[in-house]
Amino acid sequence: MTEARLQLAELIELVEDRTHRVTSTFLNYHTPTEAARRELLDFLAALDTALTACDTP
Repeated sequence: MTEARLQLAELIELVEDRTHRVTSTFLNYHTPTEAARRELLDFLAALDTALTACDTP
């Protein structure tokens, strides 16, 4: 679970940093607008929260 959370944190950082926009086909396709990028970030944050809850005894 820890590895998944670390990878998720890296993905969130990538999505937040718009300088990666040109180099990421996935992000270009799925986040063509600022609203789409925000929606993806919200989803990733919710996923992180769920993983944290699962990882907590």
